[in-house]
Amino acid sequence: MDRFSEKTLLSLGDYYVYGLIDHRNKQIFYIGKGTKNRVFEHEKESLDSPNSEKLKLKTIVDIKNSGLEVEKNHY
Repeated sequence: MDRFSEKTLLSLGDYYVYGLIDHRNKQIFYIGKGTKNRVFEHEKESLDSPNSEKLKLKTIVDIKNSGLEVEKNHY
């Protein structure tokens, strides 16, 4: 999934808090506050900057390179 449905966006309201979880160890490695489909933008950014020094993006690249997906939860 790379975006929320319209129904989900309506239920989330104006803002939501989300966590990115490393599937390898089930640890949250990033917490953010977002609107609309912000939670999905980090993976897109990691594709555009695979050699980034940002820990968040390096972690996403490592997870993807291990054949797994980044788990996303919203609160």
